[in-house]
Parts: sequence; structure tokens; C-alpha cells
Amino acid sequence: MIRKLGTGIGFALVLLFLVEGAAWLLLSLGSGPASGFLVSRGGEFHRRLAKVFVGTSRGALAVDPHLGYAPEPAFQVFGAGEGEGVLRIVALGGSTTDPYNQGHWSGALSELLVNEGIPARIYNGGVGSYSTNQEVIKLIRDALALNPHVVISVDGVNDLGLVKSITPYTPMVNHPQQAIMEYVVGSASQSLFLPNLARLLGSGEKILQPPHWGHPNEMKAEEVWEKHLRIMNAVSGEFGIRYMAVLQPIMGFGSYDPSPREEEMWEERKQRPRPDETPYHVALTRYYEAAQVRCHQIPYCADLTGIYAGKTDLYNDPRHPNPKGYRLLGEAIFKELRDRGLLSPTRDAESDPQGGDADTH
Repeated sequence: MIRKLGTGIGFALVLLFLVEGAAWLLLSLGSGPASGFLVSRGGEFHRRLAKVFVGTSRGALAVDPHLGYAPEPAFQVFGAGEGEGVLRIVALGGSTTDPYNQGHWSGALSELLVNEGIPARIYNGGVGSYSTNQEVIKLIRDALALNPHVVISVDGVNDLGLVKSITPYTPMVNHPQQAIMEYVVGSASQSLFLPNLARLLGSGEKILQPPHWGHPNEMKAEEVWEKHLRIMNAVSGEFGIRYMAVLQPIMGFGSYDPSPREEEMWEERKQRPRPDETPYHVALTRYYEAAQVRCHQIPYCADLTGIYAGKTDLYNDPRHPNPKGYRLLGEAIFKELRDRGLLSPTRDAESDPQGGDADTH
């Protein structure tokens, strides 16, 4: 009896294997097989999603429904504790602001504030590969809850390629979000058991339509960058927060004197083609020149692309400063905050809240 039962179970399993295998083969010749064999699984999806995080930040990243990926906690904190009279600063940006990079500028700024006797607490929310599209969301969702006095966003180069955006025309959607939504839609038309047979028979088809990524955006990269700066400034101002944008320095733009090591790095990078086949150094120059013009027309934007002029050996790679470079960036940001009257928890009613004449920055 037991032997017959075992034989029957074995025969059924073999039959299921053959039927599912035939369905898998037929689908392979057409629209492609379902995720999994015999039992639907998301293993490949999880592997693809994990690959998106590689090289993004040295910190631990989690899937985020609005940002695609984000660290936990959302901010690394530097400086004084909470209390009356403590200046609260939120720092936003990509990897140049990321607090997990050695010698990051927010740490240098925190030290300068201490040395000047200014009690301040810096909430660093920078995340590697974030473009200004993600900064806008992080400001609205996370930073406002901190009730900061000042928000500083240091960015520029990531918007050249909208690093994690799925296309230049959908800047608010990044690859992790795309992968998650496509998996959800794909899973909706699959059965848990015998997914390929169920898909072949049409079970569950059209439960969900393909993801919608929003109205296509035909703006140029520098236009998207400026739009997001204006949004962050408008949101900040509505909540009584002072905002300062920083156009970050970058290797390959400006009067920098690279060391032999840096020159070798730059030569390797400069000819890399962009998606439109334009060499990186050509696209970088074109974008930064346009961004500079826009920055100079915005009173709350500080153009710091020239702070490394005539200096050398300040980069770890073509996009990221070394600790010495971060120190200089922190000093330049401190000077901008001081000159614009942004180093006090309260706004100086007698001064221009945005720092005076934009043409001087």
C-alpha cells in the first residue's frame, strides 16, 4: 500500500514536472517564462534589485517606496545636542554629501562651527547616487519633520545623467522603483503553483496593467536641476526654513591642476560615452556651463565649482574629493553660510535672507 502510494506520488510529481516544463518551453519561444519553475519565486527579482544598490553608498541601504533606496537611519547626526539656540542644519545631496565617505564636508563644517563657537546640529541626509529628484522627496518627507533652520543641498553632477532615473524623461522614477513595480505587475498574472502552466493558460492575465511612470519630461538636465532647486527653496520658505543650493566642484570642469594620478584617472573617464554617444567630458562641460548660468541667476545658489582652482591632489576619483578636498568644500560652505547670514537659528530681519546679490557667487 505504501509502495503504491509512493509510486503514485512520484508519478504525479513527474507529470507535473513534464507539464510545467512543456509550458516553460512554449513560453520561452514567445513572451518568456514566468518567474520560477513549479513554484513562483522572486529570487531573480531580488538579485536584480540588490545589484542596483552596489556602489551606491558605503552605508546599509533598504528598499524605499518613494526614493527607491535609502539608509536607515535616514540621517547621520553631527555636532551639538538639541536645545534652544542650537542651529539645526539639514544636508542633502548625493555621494559628495554622503556621510559614509571619508572626510565628508558635513563633518568638516561641524568642526568649523564648533571652532567658531556656534552651537549647531547637522543632519546629514546625503545618499550616494541621489539626484535632485530624490532630494526633493527626502526634503518633503523626512527633513521637514526635523524642523531645521537651514537646508543645504550640494549637487550638480548626478543630474547630468540623472544617475538612478530610468530615463531622462522620467526623472522622478529610479531603477529600484521600476524593478519593484514591474515585479508587482508581473506577479499579478502568475499562479503561486505551476506558474508557467497558469500563465500559458491565461490564468490571471490583465489583473494589473503595466506601470505608469508619469507624463514624459522633455526638459534638459540643467533645467531639471534648476526646477528641483526652486521646488526645494519654495517648500523650505513655506515652512520658515532658509535654503541654500550648492553647485558642487567636479574634476574636469574649472581651472584645476590635477596630479599625475588624477590625470590618469581623468583620461580614463573623459572619453566614456554617454547614452547619446557624447563623450563624458563634452557632456560635463556643456551641462556645467549651463548650470553655472542658472546658478548665478538664483540668489540662494552658491557656485563652488571654482574653489579648487590652481590646487592639486584633492580627488579620490573623478567625482569624489579626498579628505583634503572635502575640508576645502566644508570651509567654502561655511563661508557662504556666514556671508549669507545663515549661521543663526533666527532670521536677521535687517539682512537679505538669501545672501544679497546673486552675481557675486
